[in-house]
Amino acid sequence: MKSWLHLPLLFILLAASQGGTNVPGVDPKLYPPDKFQVTQEKHVLGDLTLKVVQIKKNNPDGEVPRFCRAWVEAWKGDNLFKRVDYNDIDPRDASYGIFVPKEQPSSKYLIAVKEGDGDPRVLLMGVDGSFNDISGGFFLVTADKRYLITETTPEGGTVSAFDLVKGESALDGADVPRIHTWHAGGGPSGYLFTEAGVSEDPAHPVEETSYAYALDLRRGAVVRIEMLPGEVGRSPKLKLDFDPRKLPNCTPQP
Repeated sequence: MKSWLHLPLLFILLAASQGGTNVPGVDPKLYPPDKFQVTQEKHVLGDLTLKVVQIKKNNPDGEVPRFCRAWVEAWKGDNLFKRVDYNDIDPRDASYGIFVPKEQPSSKYLIAVKEGDGDPRVLLMGVDGSFNDISGGFFLVTADKRYLITETTPEGGTVSAFDLVKGESALDGADVPRIHTWHAGGGPSGYLFTEAGVSEDPAHPVEETSYAYALDLRRGAVVRIEMLPGEVGRSPKLKLDFDPRKLPNCTPQP
């Protein structure tokens, strides 16, 4: 889906440091480099700065952090206005750690995704000093760049939507059936998804086409709608704009 805002490199800066001795706030005695990989990254949009520190255990064991510790900081100039700590992220989701999409969908926000713990989240740090935390680790952005639509798993789980223009939730954690495919061109908002039907091969479910689920973002609801024969096939398929499954866990993107 070609809905990204391609921010100039001037506005997004990435820096990583290996080993705790070079990362502010990390005691190298607690996280020696032979046991941990410590990284820091920084992303800048105007006077908004997003800082992410991740501590990945080389050989996971029973001691905390067993797999990954991380924290996220949001700064306006020299003022820290939000910090979120994740002391012991485990790999219960498709991925684990903090992921910052290289291409950000809005000039008003820097977005980070937290995966793991069975509780994936999307964190939105605003240039106005706001902070929003919504469910979902996978997302797509509407063609008009207004709505960020999130899923908690690749197959659905719950779906949320955030209004990037108004800076508020438009749909909060609606439970949905297993998603097969997103489509454009249907329902109140122009976005719908089909349900994954039962098949002999669970890894390749069939697409239910006699009905679909539409997003009604004005009412903050997911609505089941009946589809005419062939209607789903005529609706353009959409791909997720962000999917962390192929990215390295608990470390900055290469």
